[in-house]
Amino acid sequence: MKFLLTLSTLLARTSVKTGRVAAWAGFVLMLVIVADITSRRLFSTGSTMMQELEWHLHAALFLLCLGYGYIANTHVRIDVIRERLSTRSRHWIELVGCVVFLLPFYALMIYFGIDFVRLSFEQGEGSPNVGGLSHWWVIKSVMLLGFFVVVLAGTAVLLRLVVALFGDPDARIAAAEAEERQKL
Repeated sequence: MKFLLTLSTLLARTSVKTGRVAAWAGFVLMLVIVADITSRRLFSTGSTMMQELEWHLHAALFLLCLGYGYIANTHVRIDVIRERLSTRSRHWIELVGCVVFLLPFYALMIYFGIDFVRLSFEQGEGSPNVGGLSHWWVIKSVMLLGFFVVVLAGTAVLLRLVVALFGDPDARIAAAEAEERQKL
């Protein structure tokens, strides 16, 4: 059980670090938006490339921080029902959700996403708009990376839940402590 917690912590740290690094895309996004608005309002020069860069940065920010959000337990839930349940029941619901929904869904997204990125790269796909961004395979690769980070985060949570549900009392305490550390 200690190995499962150690692996869970390693996967969680990877997801959290990826999210923290990707969060800097928010700062870059802010600079791009300010530059775009300034050029439009003061100089009456719009840029399709700037607008598309905003979209791509927003997508990267969201996709690469998704795993961090899952580790930090900030994802959407029906708290009205969930909060009335015991800790053990909440763990069981989360475990079933990981195994039945989260991990299979993201595994399929990665499986089909590989072809999606490959075709985009081979075709040299770019914006259909004049003056738009080229190399759309880059943002599509970021999408794939974001899905992979969610799989890492989901696996980390799943391993911690296995220890919390099936481990001996000491392992359960360690799992609870690991959950608290991962939220920070």
